[in-house]
Amino acid sequence: MAGTDPLATINAHPLVTHGVIEIKPLIFWGERSEDDSFTATVGEGVRLQSRVSGPNSVVCLEYYASDQEEKVSEVWDYRQEISNVEIIDAVDVLDLHGTAYCTLSIPRGHYAMRIQCRRAARNFEEESGGEAIPEWNEGRKEYWLIQFWPQAHATESISS
Repeated sequence: MAGTDPLATINAHPLVTHGVIEIKPLIFWGERSEDDSFTATVGEGVRLQSRVSGPNSVVCLEYYASDQEEKVSEVWDYRQEISNVEIIDAVDVLDLHGTAYCTLSIPRGHYAMRIQCRRAARNFEEESGGEAIPEWNEGRKEYWLIQFWPQAHATESISS
């Protein structure tokens, strides 16, 4: 139900090198999303194409019991939903070298996933009607919000 609080949430500040932040492990059933200037599906994960270097990105992972409507659609520079994502282990935020910066424990199962990104240095609180991005004004240049919720009708069963 829209507007509910996440069952779990975690923030990471990965050290970005060569514009790479990875979210793993994820198994995609059916069609994968098309690669674009913000994301690419690689192996068992999603690569976030960062435009900043160093610890100037925030990646927030959220796990919900049901589908969530976008919180503030007009302020995101990017938005993509991916269906039929299988999660068989905890989800990590990794850098290019495989160093994990945070881990979100999610029960095994099929999920939908929403990826949103904010890159511009506009006044987020003013545009969103008062909703603030955590740590936006602490020198962060990029904010990623990755949301997971159970898929209503999975097309394949969980791997054994």
